[in-house]
Amino acid sequence: MNKNSATSIEWTFWHEFFHSLKSRNNNFYNQILNEIKKSSPFSSKQIQKYREEIGAYELTDEDIIEEML
Repeated sequence: MNKNSATSIEWTFWHEFFHSLKSRNNNFYNQILNEIKKSSPFSSKQIQKYREEIGAYELTDEDIIEEML
């Protein structure tokens, strides 16, 4: 983690928690992810823009969505 980041500690906590949830309880993680996708789907344009912003060209769309959350 970058201690000089402009993001809040709260945002960082929940972002990292979501990553942790994926490895600790993948079933629950997928349930949450599916609900999020149903209520606010991400467009290909949004995914590509975020991929470019973070310079993570090797990540899949699913990985990018996880990073966005």
